[in-house]
Amino acid sequence: MRGTTRNARAVFVALAAWSLAACGGATPEPRDQARDGEELDVIGSIVGDVEVDLEAVEEIAEEEETYTGPTTLTINLRVVDQRTPQGSYTLKDAGGKVVVDKGELGKPVQVNQGAYTIEFRSPVVFGNPVYVLKDVAVAGPEQTIDETFPAGRLTLNTHRGATFKRCTPIAFTVVRMANEEPLEGTGRTCEPLYIEAGHYELRLQLSKTKYQPVEIRVNREQMTEAPIQLEN
Repeated sequence: MRGTTRNARAVFVALAAWSLAACGGATPEPRDQARDGEELDVIGSIVGDVEVDLEAVEEIAEEEETYTGPTTLTINLRVVDQRTPQGSYTLKDAGGKVVVDKGELGKPVQVNQGAYTIEFRSPVVFGNPVYVLKDVAVAGPEQTIDETFPAGRLTLNTHRGATFKRCTPIAFTVVRMANEEPLEGTGRTCEPLYIEAGHYELRLQLSKTKYQPVEIRVNREQMTEAPIQLEN
């Protein structure tokens, strides 16, 4: 097998040398065919009497070789206006096996080349959702993946009275409108909330038994501020 590879490489080197010579305008002089009992010089018979830059030929051959080693992979994440926020990722191979668990954003790791699934988590995003990327091709000596979490930034400026004088902080819960699923955690008005893009009902907690519903849509990478007058 090694001999076959060596012969193939010799032929490639010969052809590359011929190409280099041709580009330089030189016309090679073919050598005579081997006489009886003599070994035929394959390279010499193809190239002829031409001076060859062997270093250039070797560089061409190396470029043609396919890289089969590991990949140094760096995964970055952006959440609206925050780059590389707190968070981590899980990397799974094509068979679903976890290759990197709780990977650190922005820190290089070495993995085999192939197709992977990446699962992102970030405490910055309300409700602790998981953002999944499937069939991500990883190849070559080095690769950087820059991804944006599909979330927006929302700020509710709640106030009492007909005119806005100051923001009155109030707690709220979040329900996804599509399936009436409540999200984990409690939000608070008057401060930015990073939340996955979607259609929601925010339930402002006016008292222990009463809440004020606010229906709102959040778009990916959109930063929204909404004034809300609180009910009595």
